[in-house]
Amino acid sequence: PVTIIVGEPDLFVNKGSTINLTCLVKYAPDPPPTMVWSHNSE
Repeated sequence: PVTIIVGEPDLFVNKGSTINLTCLVKYAPDPPPTMVWSHNSE
C-alpha cells in the first residue's frame, strides 16, 4: 500500500491546538482496520 497525508507538507500549529489530518491509503487490497500515527518515531 501507499499512504499519503493530504495537504501542504508543512503545518504549524500552536501547542494544545487541535489539527485534522486526512490520510489516503492506495493500492491496499482491503481498508486497514486501524491507523497508527507517529512523528520522529514517537
